[in-house]
Amino acid sequence: MRIGGYAKVQYYMDRNQECNRHVRLHLTMTDTNQGDSVKNIAMTVGLVLLLAGASGCVHVAHKEHLVAVPPYAVETLAKSTRSWDAALLPPYPSGQPEVTLLRITIPPGTRLPLHHHPVINAGVLLEGQLTVIAEHGKRLELKAGDALVELVTTPHYGINEGTSPAVIIVFYAGTEGAPYTKVTH
Repeated sequence: MRIGGYAKVQYYMDRNQECNRHVRLHLTMTDTNQGDSVKNIAMTVGLVLLLAGASGCVHVAHKEHLVAVPPYAVETLAKSTRSWDAALLPPYPSGQPEVTLLRITIPPGTRLPLHHHPVINAGVLLEGQLTVIAEHGKRLELKAGDALVELVTTPHYGINEGTSPAVIIVFYAGTEGAPYTKVTH
């Protein structure tokens, strides 16, 4: 859990009077139990000051700032223009967008039917393990915490070869009333 707070960032920067390229930068910080996020903020402040000092005659004897540390963390799980088999994703369909978010639980030893998705979708495996096998032979092995950008229009199936249920959250970006999954016969 991250808790918001403040970090005190102090910096010193000197330039000689001839305005040459020599810059000395010293950063110190007081952490309010924020760890790496405070270090990242301090380094960013330091880089900005260093670049500012390199561009002109700057002399800052001593400055101190109170920098807010956000109370949240953001982690990108997946971002892609391609599905997991490297196929380019199709354009979004026209029409009224409809978002569907499903939590799917697949018991151990269960094989899903061969199916395809006519819309872009992505998921995160929350628990267990899952193998996705495409009709063209490519396989994707997933474990808890793994994200995927799913295949679109390519027939595939999933199988839980583990000993515990596989739980996956899947997000579908379709159009109102259109199916997001079709079983392939």
